[in-house]
Amino acid sequence: MVSDSVGLGKSFIGGELLRDYRLNNKRCLLIVPANLTDQWTDLLQDATDEDGNPFFNLDVDGTHLDIMSISKFQNLTYETLQEFKQQWDVVLIDEAHRFRNHGKWAPIPMTKTTTRGRDATRTSASCGGRR
Repeated sequence: MVSDSVGLGKSFIGGELLRDYRLNNKRCLLIVPANLTDQWTDLLQDATDEDGNPFFNLDVDGTHLDIMSISKFQNLTYETLQEFKQQWDVVLIDEAHRFRNHGKWAPIPMTKTTTRGRDATRTSASCGGRR
């Protein structure tokens, strides 16, 4: 879990993690609030530094790297979520404090058995307090 105050670079840490995972041929799913999907797509694919060098230069192609809104994710069926175990190697959740179970399924607590071979990272500016 990566947490810090607003504006201190959590998105860049997340982008760097995704870049490293993609360099190792991992299939990555990024789950974000709906209003941040375009911002993340731009950051991962097109954003550059002041010299024009790309920060991450990743291809959000839907197969090797995809971005999904939290609301869409929460409305997936339990069966579809089970398929994600085969489809994605890494799941990164941005703004994890917004993640609530208002969807169609009741989550099963993550255990070593259900997460074996998978990486999950969450970023949030508001990680304290609720569990």
